[in-house]
Amino acid sequence: MFEYNVEDFKGLFNRGEFSFLPIFKMDKNYMNLDVVFEEGDDKFYASEIDYNKGNLPSQNQTLWKVVVERTENYVLDSDIERAFIEAYANFNENLFETEELKQVAFYYLTAHYLCIDKRNADGSYGANVSGMLQSKTVGNVSASYVVPQRYLKNPYFAFLAQTGFGNKYLSYILPRSVARCMWVAGRSLP
Repeated sequence: MFEYNVEDFKGLFNRGEFSFLPIFKMDKNYMNLDVVFEEGDDKFYASEIDYNKGNLPSQNQTLWKVVVERTENYVLDSDIERAFIEAYANFNENLFETEELKQVAFYYLTAHYLCIDKRNADGSYGANVSGMLQSKTVGNVSASYVVPQRYLKNPYFAFLAQTGFGNKYLSYILPRSVARCMWVAGRSLP
């Protein structure tokens, strides 16, 4: 069994793909206007200064101000854990050669389920790729996604094609799910 965890998932998707709940950490430097969530206090705070480190927001009202924010606007660890369960139900780890490749592919499948869950809940994440979309234009910008018909005929592949993360996961599994054949020249004795 390969290893997977919430922190590694967040590490892979750390470029703004998701808005993870910004839980306050005592050993982290926060810049002016950085927003954090203090567990236990269950409130959001914004830093009032640069290089704000080691100052618990609820106990330092001069360095932090309370801001109105909702946890529903963020991806929670419990959301990721639920998506792990959903992804694991449909993940064949035997397709992948290395532990690292298994982990990355699993995280892309998890991200796909996370997008589907969030989209089902509030219509947001994962809207970058609309699956069966052939062409879309807004102003001078257009986007086209062509998913081969043989994949769209497969209900599971069509489901994965609904998000960019699902498409990336497809790019991992498709070459590994086709039987590899090799011909060898030879002859037999009479």
